[in-house]
Amino acid sequence: NFSNEVNAAINGKWASLQLAEAELLSLEAKFKDEQTFVSFFASGHPRDVVPLNVCGTIMTTRLPTLQLCKESVLACNFSKEEQEEYAERRSIQEWDHEDVVAWLNQLEGISESVVSEFEDNQVTGRELLALGAEGLKDFGVAKKGTIYLLLDEIKKLEKASGDR
Repeated sequence: NFSNEVNAAINGKWASLQLAEAELLSLEAKFKDEQTFVSFFASGHPRDVVPLNVCGTIMTTRLPTLQLCKESVLACNFSKEEQEEYAERRSIQEWDHEDVVAWLNQLEGISESVVSEFEDNQVTGRELLALGAEGLKDFGVAKKGTIYLLLDEIKKLEKASGDR
Protein backbone atom coordinates (compact mmCIF):
# COMPACT_ATOMS: atom_id res chain seq x y z
CA ASN A 1 0.00 0.00 0.00
CA PHE A 2 1.81 3.02 -1.36
CA SER A 3 -0.08 5.74 0.60
CA ASN A 4 0.59 3.97 3.94
CA GLU A 5 4.31 3.83 3.14
CA VAL A 6 4.37 7.54 2.21
CA ASN A 7 2.41 8.41 5.34
CA ALA A 8 4.81 6.37 7.52
CA ALA A 9 7.83 8.07 5.87
CA ILE A 10 6.35 11.53 6.46
CA ASN A 11 5.57 10.69 10.10
CA GLY A 12 9.13 9.39 10.55
CA LYS A 13 10.59 12.61 9.13
CA TRP A 14 8.24 14.67 11.34
CA ALA A 15 9.41 12.81 14.45
CA SER A 16 13.05 13.34 13.42
CA LEU A 17 12.43 17.06 12.96
CA GLN A 18 10.85 17.31 16.42
CA LEU A 19 13.87 15.58 17.99
CA ALA A 20 16.25 17.86 16.11
CA GLU A 21 14.31 20.93 17.27
CA ALA A 22 14.45 19.78 20.91
CA GLU A 23 18.19 19.20 20.64
CA LEU A 24 18.68 22.62 19.04
CA LEU A 25 16.75 24.32 21.86
CA SER A 26 18.86 22.47 24.42
CA LEU A 27 22.07 23.57 22.71
CA GLU A 28 20.85 27.19 22.57
CA ALA A 29 20.19 27.13 26.33
CA LYS A 30 23.67 25.70 26.98
CA PHE A 31 25.18 28.37 24.76
CA LYS A 32 23.44 31.12 26.75
CA ASP A 33 24.78 29.61 29.99
CA GLU A 34 28.28 29.49 28.50
CA GLN A 35 27.95 33.07 27.27
CA THR A 36 26.99 34.24 30.78
CA PHE A 37 29.94 32.34 32.25
CA VAL A 38 32.41 33.81 29.75
CA SER A 39 31.05 37.34 30.26
CA PHE A 40 31.47 36.94 34.03
CA PHE A 41 35.12 35.94 33.69
CA ALA A 42 35.89 38.42 30.93
CA SER A 43 34.59 41.37 32.92
CA GLY A 44 37.62 41.51 35.20
CA HIS A 45 41.37 41.77 34.77
CA PRO A 46 43.03 38.69 33.21
CA ARG A 47 45.21 38.26 36.31
CA ASP A 48 42.03 37.87 38.40
CA VAL A 49 41.30 34.54 36.72
CA VAL A 50 43.20 31.78 38.51
CA PRO A 51 43.75 28.40 36.82
CA LEU A 52 43.77 25.41 39.16
CA ASN A 53 44.89 21.83 38.56
CA VAL A 54 42.53 19.64 40.57
CA CYS A 55 43.59 15.99 40.28
CA GLY A 56 44.62 16.55 36.68
CA THR A 57 41.51 18.52 35.71
CA ILE A 58 42.18 22.17 34.86
CA MET A 59 39.59 24.52 36.36
CA THR A 60 39.43 28.29 36.63
CA THR A 61 38.04 30.61 39.25
CA ARG A 62 38.30 34.26 40.23
CA LEU A 63 40.73 35.51 42.87
CA PRO A 64 37.95 36.91 45.12
CA THR A 65 36.26 33.51 45.14
CA LEU A 66 39.45 31.89 46.43
CA GLN A 67 39.69 34.51 49.15
CA LEU A 68 36.20 33.93 50.56
CA CYS A 69 37.72 31.60 53.13
CA LYS A 70 40.82 33.52 54.21
CA GLU A 71 42.38 30.60 56.12
CA SER A 72 42.16 28.18 53.18
CA VAL A 73 45.33 26.84 51.59
CA LEU A 74 44.36 28.44 48.28
CA ALA A 75 43.76 31.88 49.79
CA CYS A 76 47.09 31.70 51.62
CA ASN A 77 48.87 31.23 48.28
CA PHE A 78 48.13 34.85 47.40
CA SER A 79 50.09 37.55 49.17
CA LYS A 80 48.55 40.64 50.69
CA GLU A 81 50.21 42.66 47.91
CA GLU A 82 48.46 40.55 45.25
CA GLN A 83 45.15 41.04 47.03
CA GLU A 84 45.68 44.80 47.27
CA GLU A 85 46.73 44.88 43.61
CA TYR A 86 43.48 43.16 42.72
CA ALA A 87 41.50 45.74 44.67
CA GLU A 88 43.30 48.61 42.98
CA ARG A 89 42.72 47.26 39.45
CA ARG A 90 38.95 47.48 39.72
CA SER A 91 36.79 50.36 40.75
CA ILE A 92 35.17 49.57 44.07
CA GLN A 93 31.89 50.65 42.49
CA GLU A 94 32.18 47.49 40.32
CA TRP A 95 32.79 45.07 43.21
CA ASP A 96 30.28 42.33 43.81
CA HIS A 97 29.66 40.84 47.25
CA GLU A 98 32.43 38.24 46.76
CA ASP A 99 34.95 41.05 46.22
CA VAL A 100 33.78 42.78 49.40
CA VAL A 101 33.98 39.57 51.44
CA ALA A 102 37.45 38.78 50.05
CA TRP A 103 38.60 42.30 50.97
CA LEU A 104 37.15 42.01 54.49
CA ASN A 105 38.82 38.62 54.98
CA GLN A 106 42.27 40.04 54.30
CA LEU A 107 41.86 42.79 56.92
CA GLU A 108 43.30 42.16 60.37
CA GLY A 109 40.92 42.50 63.31
CA ILE A 110 37.63 41.92 61.49
CA SER A 111 35.60 39.18 63.14
CA GLU A 112 34.09 36.31 61.21
CA SER A 113 30.62 37.38 62.37
CA VAL A 114 31.05 40.80 60.74
CA VAL A 115 32.29 39.19 57.52
CA SER A 116 29.33 36.78 57.61
CA GLU A 117 26.91 39.67 58.01
CA PHE A 118 28.31 41.40 54.93
CA GLU A 119 28.22 38.11 53.03
CA ASP A 120 24.65 37.27 54.10
CA ASN A 121 23.49 40.70 52.95
CA GLN A 122 25.53 40.47 49.72
CA VAL A 123 27.00 43.95 50.20
CA THR A 124 28.49 45.30 46.96
CA GLY A 125 31.36 47.74 46.58
CA ARG A 126 28.97 50.58 45.85
CA GLU A 127 27.11 49.83 49.09
CA LEU A 128 30.38 49.51 51.02
CA LEU A 129 31.37 53.03 49.98
CA ALA A 130 28.03 54.37 51.23
CA LEU A 131 28.48 52.96 54.74
CA GLY A 132 29.22 55.30 57.59
CA ALA A 133 29.66 54.52 61.28
CA GLU A 134 25.91 53.94 61.76
CA GLY A 135 25.77 51.63 58.75
CA LEU A 136 28.65 49.59 60.10
CA LYS A 137 26.84 49.27 63.43
CA ASP A 138 23.83 47.91 61.53
CA PHE A 139 26.13 45.18 60.21
CA GLY A 140 27.08 44.10 63.71
CA VAL A 141 30.29 46.07 64.11
CA ALA A 142 30.03 46.92 67.80
CA LYS A 143 33.56 47.93 68.79
CA LYS A 144 34.40 51.57 68.10
CA GLY A 145 37.97 50.65 67.18
CA THR A 146 36.75 48.23 64.52
CA ILE A 147 34.34 50.85 63.16
CA TYR A 148 37.15 53.39 62.79
CA LEU A 149 39.46 50.73 61.34
CA LEU A 150 36.87 49.83 58.68
CA LEU A 151 36.11 53.48 57.89
CA ASP A 152 39.84 54.11 57.45
CA GLU A 153 40.27 51.02 55.24
CA ILE A 154 37.25 52.02 53.13
CA LYS A 155 38.74 55.48 52.71
CA LYS A 156 42.07 53.94 51.60
CA LEU A 157 40.26 51.75 49.07
CA GLU A 158 38.34 54.72 47.77
CA LYS A 159 41.51 56.73 47.37
CA ALA A 160 43.49 53.90 45.74
CA SER A 161 40.82 53.18 43.15
CA GLY A 162 39.89 56.78 42.45
CA ASP A 163 36.27 56.27 43.52
CA ARG A 164 34.70 59.26 45.18
